[in-house]
Amino acid sequence: MARIFTACHGTQLLVIQHLRRHLRLPPAREYLVWQPFENTPIIDRFMRSVIATAGFTDTLDIRGFESLQPRIQTAPAWLLESTRRLRHDTARVRAWMTENRVAERDV
Repeated sequence: MARIFTACHGTQLLVIQHLRRHLRLPPAREYLVWQPFENTPIIDRFMRSVIATAGFTDTLDIRGFESLQPRIQTAPAWLLESTRRLRHDTARVRAWMTENRVAERDV
């Protein structure tokens, strides 16, 4: 079994850590998908310090994902561009899951 958490703010990460420590959960490999809110340096540093000692099996920093980048296309072009961006990001997540031997049915 694999458990994947997501967080974009230090407060969310602290709640995740609290739940991981205090809930009686079945054994699982635990992963974190994260990004610091609006790439704020202080949030980034705080989250990195928590993640460094959190004991996740692996983490995925998504701040470079294409779908999170500013939109620069016109409205008609955006329909195609947003689909392309999401497809690219999905491929990155699936590659990360494959590297970690995480099957969708086990999440």
